[in-house]
Amino acid sequence: WKVWVKPEDVVGFKVISAPGALTGTRPTVVEALIDSLIQSGHPASKIVIWDRQARDLKASGFEDLAHRLGVRCVATTDAGWDGNQFYESAVQGKLVFGDFEFGKGDRFAVGRRSHVSKLLTKEVTRIIPVTPLLTHHSGGIYGHLLSLAFGSVDNMFRFETDPSRTEESVPELCALDDLMPKVAFGVTDALVGQVRGDDKARLHDTIALNELRFGTDLVALDVISIADVTAARKAYPIEGERALRTELFFNAELLELGIANTNRIEVLRAP
Repeated sequence: WKVWVKPEDVVGFKVISAPGALTGTRPTVVEALIDSLIQSGHPASKIVIWDRQARDLKASGFEDLAHRLGVRCVATTDAGWDGNQFYESAVQGKLVFGDFEFGKGDRFAVGRRSHVSKLLTKEVTRIIPVTPLLTHHSGGIYGHLLSLAFGSVDNMFRFETDPSRTEESVPELCALDDLMPKVAFGVTDALVGQVRGDDKARLHDTIALNELRFGTDLVALDVISIADVTAARKAYPIEGERALRTELFFNAELLELGIANTNRIEVLRAP
């Protein structure tokens, strides 16, 4: 732990809680990581479990887990948005209650800026994403990049519905100073993965890989997950099913965020 985290760091474990504890990030995996970090001597007061919505964190069991371990559980929407740190795009989004610019114009106002949560700009100094193996309709995989980008900023729904916007915006969001540069490493919870259905639990579309994957390259971790899903779908094909989109990850590679070509990724297996 001391290689990746300094004693003064506030460590934020980024989870995917909206799908629930069954197909989202599993609390038992996060618990093991946090317990290990605390045992190494890092203060529990400097550890945060976070995601976008408090209701999802609570429903998935992360609020209870945080209380039991003596760490904090924080939603980025509750922490508020930093008016000085934002991502700006020509794509307009209809502002909703809770967005930084909501209510500062007419009630039908749209915004071109996505502001970063104060949790990341003011508190968390090291980020450890813990994500499941889960599909996503516009991003291919609801993995490290998608989770980090959409969980960290407001006015983000404008990017999620259109695949081309997702593929362009997610890498650029991750490149912001308070996101990817703060990542220590990522953990892919590949104990059980879901190869269809996105965030809706479909146990008949799951695969048991029994793996936990650790890496400093979030792009590589995500494309390995895509390879797993693709292989599983080939074993149980559905006529007319479209291939997973991968352009997002090649765009991320162009921004030097990681490696998107599986032939150039080195995987070391521990027994």
